[in-house]
Amino acid sequence: MRARWFLMVLLLVPAAASATVARVESLQHDPLQADETDIFRFPGVLRVYSDSLWFEFSPSPLDGWAGGAFGRPWSFGVTGHRPIEWNDVMEMIDLYGWGGNVPEAEPILDLMVGYGSGGHGFGLRFGMAAGLTSTEDTAAGTGKDGSTALSFDLTLGYSTDIPGYRGDSGLSLAFKRVESQVDGSTVAESIPVPSFLLEHRSLIGPESGLRFGFDVLFTRREYGATDASGTDTNMARWLVRVTAGPHADLGANVVLSGGIAFGYEWEGGDVGGVDQDTLTGAMLPGLVLSLEAEVVSWLVVRAGAAYDLVLEHRTTRTGGTISRESQQLRHGFSWSVGVGLRWDRVRLDAMVAPDLFFQGPALVGGGTPGLFAQVSAAVEF
Repeated sequence: MRARWFLMVLLLVPAAASATVARVESLQHDPLQADETDIFRFPGVLRVYSDSLWFEFSPSPLDGWAGGAFGRPWSFGVTGHRPIEWNDVMEMIDLYGWGGNVPEAEPILDLMVGYGSGGHGFGLRFGMAAGLTSTEDTAAGTGKDGSTALSFDLTLGYSTDIPGYRGDSGLSLAFKRVESQVDGSTVAESIPVPSFLLEHRSLIGPESGLRFGFDVLFTRREYGATDASGTDTNMARWLVRVTAGPHADLGANVVLSGGIAFGYEWEGGDVGGVDQDTLTGAMLPGLVLSLEAEVVSWLVVRAGAAYDLVLEHRTTRTGGTISRESQQLRHGFSWSVGVGLRWDRVRLDAMVAPDLFFQGPALVGGGTPGLFAQVSAAVEF
């Protein structure tokens, strides 16, 4: 088995996602902070952020993103090229060394529909992602080498926002199809077992005051396959994570949020009935802190910090028999600063490039580092 380890991004440092990603990045992806990006995890909130357009401007020209939603009480949304998130059930990677490389499935389209009445909202999201790698040596007359990947993601959501309580829930199922070829012959293809992700977030207490919040996530990623000889590879990743802490409106448009997190991840499986290497990790614990303050009516400043302590355990097997065990304690710390500008119905969010604080800007020539690491925009209509 050729495995990768994901625990250092278990909780606090996920990859950039969507919508107002610059705001989310500036707040260190605090799961207790609400944002337009919630429409993907919790589509029941679609009506809350409806009648808006969103744009993402990334340093990479390949990572742009755009989308929008309209209508109430029925709401409809569409997004294009949403980047894969750290906990995305559409994630596709080669854990076990297929013949050929498994391409990263890039999201193509997400379609959403929601309905809300009173303090309750329901939503449904359908997503599609695809990837392809293919080469053919026409001079040698050999067949094609490469892989194709296709994934469909369905998310159901329910949200409620009533005096003293806000709750958001989402259940995602992803069905993937991966096929790998060498010299035009199929050497491996995925098995039809879905991945799933279940997440719930609650905020308890008055909206303008001190609230207690918690976020619970449970997911399983499936990486099963069958090769040309009929040998089954059954690999999977299980992850559970709990974050809890205060979410306080301090008045004067200042919001402070913080949480302590515990998580556990298991990765392993078997090939042809023979147990493979196993990797486990426990976060003991993780911490996240975020602050958002309105300085004046048109300017918001943000800051976030996150720390995680992860104990990794690896079990190495030879022929299915344990031959070695090892442990490692890892520390991770990250921080971020950002700003938000508002003009009537237009909002511009940006995360300041961390290197700017250590290397300084190029005054002439626009060199590295740049001023902002990420810029996002939202327009209400």
